[in-house]
Amino acid sequence: RWYAASREPELDRRLGAVEDRRMRLNSLDVVRGFAIFAMIIAHTVVFLDDREPRILEVLFHFLNDAASPLFALVIGVTAGYQLRDAAHWDGRRKSFFAISWVIKAIVLILVGLLLSINFSGVLIVLDFLGIMMLVATPFLFLPAAWSAGAALAFLAAAPLVNEAARNWALTSAFSPTSMYDPTALLLDWTVLGSAYRLTNLLPMLLIGFLLARWQLGNLRRTAWVFGGGAVLLGASLFMRRLEEATTGITQSGSYGDEARDLGLALLAYAGIQLLGDFSG
Repeated sequence: RWYAASREPELDRRLGAVEDRRMRLNSLDVVRGFAIFAMIIAHTVVFLDDREPRILEVLFHFLNDAASPLFALVIGVTAGYQLRDAAHWDGRRKSFFAISWVIKAIVLILVGLLLSINFSGVLIVLDFLGIMMLVATPFLFLPAAWSAGAALAFLAAAPLVNEAARNWALTSAFSPTSMYDPTALLLDWTVLGSAYRLTNLLPMLLIGFLLARWQLGNLRRTAWVFGGGAVLLGASLFMRRLEEATTGITQSGSYGDEARDLGLALLAYAGIQLLGDFSG
């Protein structure tokens, strides 16, 4: 009896581990794999030439545009899924998760900077994702309402902030000594990045937090997410054409660009789940 009683905690831990493995959603792994594949395409699309078929060019650009927002979204969903029972964690476990999260973010920043030293013509997103994770750290254990409010605020303000920052960067007040000037790096990571920036990546991650709590494993809500992505993508086509008509160009980080990025990310994310988790 004493031996059996002493073994109960160990058995409980083992049973908990088995339960966690059963609760693992395979579609999240598939979405991560798709995001990696899309990022590989994003790193090769710059080498396309005019001899490539038009359909291939369109497909490559679709994957290129979906890669970074999908990465940010999946990071948020994965973290939110891991934190689904965080309300019952003790302070030690929360601290361990937060510290490991920050370490991962710092590693991403360092690897991104190392890869950027010898520029190959391909923009590196890793350091931008690391900055995004660092800034998102305070939201890890906050109620969902905080993530929702911050995501909406960033989605509403980011295009205006991006445009104001670009206009300011054209003035003589902005004169960095090099691309690795600390001020220039910070501004590039946050608002001035030509393709990636914190103002547009952070809301994707925060939306991922919300999806992990509200949508994962629910067929109807996953279908709603897929439909919302389709609506956003359709709206982005109109918004980008309007921007081209009024300004002559469509800027990265504009409202139309933001709607397209979020629409593509939600379509890929929800579509893979519909095919993987609910099709059988």
